[in-house]
Amino acid sequence: MNNIKELRSETTKDLKTKLNNYRKESLNLRFQKTSGQLENTARISKVKKEIARIKTVLNEESNKESRKDPNKELKKDLKVSAKKDIKKDLKVLVKKDIKKEKKV
Repeated sequence: MNNIKELRSETTKDLKTKLNNYRKESLNLRFQKTSGQLENTARISKVKKEIARIKTVLNEESNKESRKDPNKELKKDLKVSAKKDIKKDLKVLVKKDIKKEKKV
């Protein structure tokens, strides 16, 4: 059983190979269970938990890579809202100009 700290210190390549190995083991354990050859049924849940731990660490790493600048999303939202405000103001100005031209 791996400690979560040990998993975080490993590379993504190592984690992916471990994940594949645990998935194969899980498949073999399920076959053994259905055929009645499995003696240690607790091993199935342990393997599932290991798979979940590894997937958690991989997801954490991918989230770190995608969110290098935590304010990036906020900046993007502000740019979009500023553009919308500018467009809205331009529409109002154009409507006012059209009304003035109709009056003249």
